Amino acid sequence: RQTCPLYDTSGEPVPKSVDDMVEKEFNRLLEASAYLAHHLNFSHIGSKELSVGQALEMIIKLQERHIKEKHLEHLKRIAEAQDELKSLQSEMVATQASILSAQVRLTEAAAENSDFDSRSAQFDLQA
Repeated sequence: RQTCPLYDTSGEPVPKSVDDMVEKEFNRLLEASAYLAHHLNFSHIGSKELSVGQALEMIIKLQERHIKEKHLEHLKRIAEAQDELKSLQSEMVATQASILSAQVRLTEAAAENSDFDSRSAQFDLQA
């Protein structure tokens, strides 16, 4: 196997992990273009024969389109989750308001009950 290291824009070799990732992707693209050419007989557009570079370019564009579609689906799921979160937060605010209202009524009822108990005790003492 030949080695052909990749270099970054400053002329330094890229890390091996990056080099390996790029090589793996490049080989995957070559396999995909070979598959298209040999198994699907996709070597011509109309009467014009495709070069390997043109086939690779088409595959890359198809992959980019697929990635954009997946990204859009992901963003839609995020928006749906945010809408659900807003709905749940609204329910929580309404529930909290209901709890506070019930607390106020309970406090008022307890105060009334306390007044009744003290008046009742006074009435019992007078009797």
